Amino acid sequence: MKWAKRLFKTLFNVTVAVSVVIILALAPIGPLDQAKNRLGIWAYQEGHYDAAYAVFLLLDSYGYGPAQNNLGVLQNLGLGTKQRFHEAFLRYEKAAEAGVAAAKYNLGRLYQRGVGAPWDVERARSLFEEAAAEGDPFALMMIASFAGIERKPGWEQRVEEAYRRAAQAGLAEAQFGLGLFYYDRQAKSAPDRRVLEWWHNAAKRDHAGAQTGLSRLFDGDDAAVLHWRRLAANNGDPAAQFELGQMYERGTGLKQDLAQAAHWYRRAAFSEIRRGNPPAREDLLYAYRHPDVRPPLHNALQKATTALADLHVAGRGVPQDSMEAFQLYRRAASMGWGEAAMKLAELFIAGQGVERDLEFAARWLRIAVDLGHDKAKSRLQAIEAQRRSEPQTGKPDA
Repeated sequence: MKWAKRLFKTLFNVTVAVSVVIILALAPIGPLDQAKNRLGIWAYQEGHYDAAYAVFLLLDSYGYGPAQNNLGVLQNLGLGTKQRFHEAFLRYEKAAEAGVAAAKYNLGRLYQRGVGAPWDVERARSLFEEAAAEGDPFALMMIASFAGIERKPGWEQRVEEAYRRAAQAGLAEAQFGLGLFYYDRQAKSAPDRRVLEWWHNAAKRDHAGAQTGLSRLFDGDDAAVLHWRRLAANNGDPAAQFELGQMYERGTGLKQDLAQAAHWYRRAAFSEIRRGNPPAREDLLYAYRHPDVRPPLHNALQKATTALADLHVAGRGVPQDSMEAFQLYRRAASMGWGEAAMKLAELFIAGQGVERDLEFAARWLRIAVDLGHDKAKSRLQAIEAQRRSEPQTGKPDA
């Protein structure tokens, strides 16, 4: 009956937590507004959305700006209540008029998306600028994003300044972005120590991209590379997962383990970059993430999918399965990876996992050529010559 005891304990804890929230929320309005607002945020973070909604709704009725913003977030996301974008818009407006910077950011995102408000990018930009001027880190990230996309004169200074202010506020994504900004501009002969500083700050806050970046900065130090790469891989970074798979496959910096290589290739191949809601600040919630700063993945998803297919072709670390390899190569090729299209063609040429068919082989080779694969052109010419001398057979679905 252990499960019954655990269930009872869980229900008891939830009941107590919700009761505490309600009792404190119903206490007289006054100096405790901020404490009660934080209590609502705690309930939100613990997943007690109904209780959080009740707290914020009560504080909203007394015009407490941060709670109006937070109530708008719950209405925006449909947590503890039905999703009502227009109601969220009205709450954000009230909070923004009361000077709540986070509400200006949230309101700007509604205008930017045209949800619950007319689509109006210029109005959104104006709200982001107001919030950024008040130091809101999420709005500062939006300012950096706009500047980086538009690239008007002086854009680099605006991007650096926005990143710096958001990074100094403790936002890991901004710390990573600022480090990446310096990384892209550093001289090879004199690496910029600011890259290490800001990425290390972001990595301590569990930012996977920064952890992957650090693994590359420490190239040559196998222990440091493995430390940071493993952290990033466990945090879901596909580039780190692919690179860790390579380390296991080649036995670089650790003992060769083909099963582990296949495991990490598969995680990278089918990974999804995590995009949860942004973390709550002390008094405020946000409905939308700030823009993610993402360097090129160096085709990590495609490379990992192709590497996993290679293991299935050879039966290394995984069962030999040409049909599984065929599906993986096709998946990578559909993502624009010429190497995978080339290898699909080789499967048709050899009749491995599919019926031998030079016409389909030529089709995939043409795709590989279009995707810029250097060797595919000469291989295509050879196959075209071979096709003219051989009769064609049935054609499976390519």
